[in-house]
Amino acid sequence: MRVYEVTYCHDHRDIDCRSLEEEREFVGRFDDTPFCGQSLKEHWGPLHMVSPEDEANPLTDFVFIGVGAFAFSTTLLPTVTPLLEDFGELLPLTINDRDFCVFNITNIQDIIDHSNADFRYASDGRIMGIVTAAVCIGSLTRNQFFKLPLTSTSSYLAEDSSKGDSFRELYEEHGFTGLRFKEIATSL
Repeated sequence: MRVYEVTYCHDHRDIDCRSLEEEREFVGRFDDTPFCGQSLKEHWGPLHMVSPEDEANPLTDFVFIGVGAFAFSTTLLPTVTPLLEDFGELLPLTINDRDFCVFNITNIQDIIDHSNADFRYASDGRIMGIVTAAVCIGSLTRNQFFKLPLTSTSSYLAEDSSKGDSFRELYEEHGFTGLRFKEIATSL
């Protein structure tokens, strides 16, 4: 089993709500930070975003849309949905008037290796987040996307290619663009 932190290509473009009012309305729908592992279906509504793009610089297949979330074109739904749907929600979104889906990961795995992780602390000593993740992957028994407690800004992928259903292999086979997979742990 290998665990990857799913990151975004550095050449991604800014993707923003069409207006500041729309962004405030969107964020105001939630009690907590969106994309922190909780379901958003109840509060989700139409969301229209824009991104600079031209023929020389089209949007990537997977795009970063905010802290802890990525989206992909609905043209990829038949290919990627079977590998995503057990681990989160697919929520509708438009970017530049094209249909996308936000993948909101709701699968939380509490497998933090506290002795080797690097934490960010508040002034009162409370853990506020994880700077560098370290994980105990022995309890992961299947390929899956997940988030760690305290890390709504990061998404992770656990995969054992011998188990089949490898998202990374599918991503590479199809030549998809926009995501990077940084290996953070391996079990023998």
